[in-house]
Amino acid sequence: MFAATSAVERKAWVKALEGAIDTIARSAPTFGYLTKKAGRRGGLLAFGWHKRWFELLQASEGTPASFSYYDTEEGAKAGAQPKGQIVLNARAVLLSSASLATKAHEHVFAISSQGATDPKPITTTLAAESSQELDRWTSAVERALHSFRPTAVPRTKLSEEETALHKKSVAQLRLMLEYMGVDYDKATTDKGALALEVMRQRQIQSLAKHGSVGASNGELQRKLKKDEARLMQRDVEELRALLNIMEVDYNQEIDSKERLIALIINQKRVELAASTAQRVYRAHSCNLSRRESQPLDVA
Repeated sequence: MFAATSAVERKAWVKALEGAIDTIARSAPTFGYLTKKAGRRGGLLAFGWHKRWFELLQASEGTPASFSYYDTEEGAKAGAQPKGQIVLNARAVLLSSASLATKAHEHVFAISSQGATDPKPITTTLAAESSQELDRWTSAVERALHSFRPTAVPRTKLSEEETALHKKSVAQLRLMLEYMGVDYDKATTDKGALALEVMRQRQIQSLAKHGSVGASNGELQRKLKKDEARLMQRDVEELRALLNIMEVDYNQEIDSKERLIALIINQKRVELAASTAQRVYRAHSCNLSRRESQPLDVA
């Protein structure tokens, strides 16, 4: 228990202590067991999942962050050499998605990275025991990766779609949103915000048209906002890396999260439309084949 001489002094001490605690928590190492998927280097004979002891050390005093794993906790404490290392650098990407999960391993994340001697990126897939453990590890990995990011990125041009929208007046953008039947902030004069809302609505309408038959506009809105909220947790470099993984051709110097997220969601929309088109084509071809194989009625 401590007592300050005044409310102002008390507030200053609380703020300083909270800052110190936060700094310690962010720089603290993360230890624990994770289950690692074998075959991360593409080996044909490796398979299955193996429980390993992991140690993630945050960057400190010029020492970069590191991520090592051992056979057991005892081996790590005894000073044994790590069984392996997961490369962390400015190009490393944290992947966390429900699509990585399996029935046996529900709480999964992955790190895709490439060391100086690696001919191509290596993806390490890891599973935690619970959602709380998943959050603990992914948060720690995000902090470690942030230590490799530059503190500032030069700003650049708008995307082509936004450039076209920015040529319109605020009144024209409002009319576009009115025509789309969108409930938006009618008091705003922020052309950038209005342009992004138009892009968002175009994505929703395309999803409804191409791949989400039966889904209501409200459901699509919620899905899109959930995707955007998840992507907003990533930094600019991670979003760029994700676009590179998706093989999207875009302006590599874009530094706006909102614009990068719009590109990612737009690519998902394109992939969904292509998948739907293929499904419709296959169904049409199947029906045509069945009709051609039926005998003619000559009676």
